[in-house]
Amino acid sequence: MKKYFKNILFTFIIISFADSIIASEIPTDEKENKLSINLALLTGLWAPLGNNKVLGNHPEFELNIGIEYAKFQINMNGAFRFLKMERYILLEEDNVLYATNDYLSSIFGFDVFLSAFKNLNHNIGSTIGVSYEKIEILTDKKYAIGKNISIETLNYIFGVKYFYFFNNNSFILSQINYNLVDNFIPVGPNFSGHALNIKLGYGISFSMD
Repeated sequence: MKKYFKNILFTFIIISFADSIIASEIPTDEKENKLSINLALLTGLWAPLGNNKVLGNHPEFELNIGIEYAKFQINMNGAFRFLKMERYILLEEDNVLYATNDYLSSIFGFDVFLSAFKNLNHNIGSTIGVSYEKIEILTDKKYAIGKNISIETLNYIFGVKYFYFFNNNSFILSQINYNLVDNFIPVGPNFSGHALNIKLGYGISFSMD
């Protein structure tokens, strides 16, 4: 198993080195000042750390569409998280208490990325953004309550993102975010707090020049 991972690492280093040599032959302006559209699929883990820790860790899948020019990117993203909560919580609806550990979250937001270092193959920088999240925790289908009950939050996002571009314009990326969670439509307990979000992804860049 160790030999297998060593081979993968060695192959990645060789590819990175070869691509970097090719990148060095391309003028800086040509590498950095192209207008492009990026499309990426990401997966990762969302880990709450504050009052919302009762919600537990959840896997996340995300679709990301962005416009890039020079060292700036503007991205729109849609995502969802799932799996049951680690613990049950009590919620009151129409004077009836419900114990639930249901969790299905949908997220829509945008972020702005500013590159700190960029060439043909590598791009690393900081990101800031905001997203709206809706968490379904009581469903009419399961509890026959006449409607779905949701928690709604705003997530203020601060993070670091890294891209590695291959010569065919495809890329891999990794991202670590710190989220401030504002529970602006509370249901039951206050779920305001903060969370870490770690994601890996694969995407394609389409040049518009």
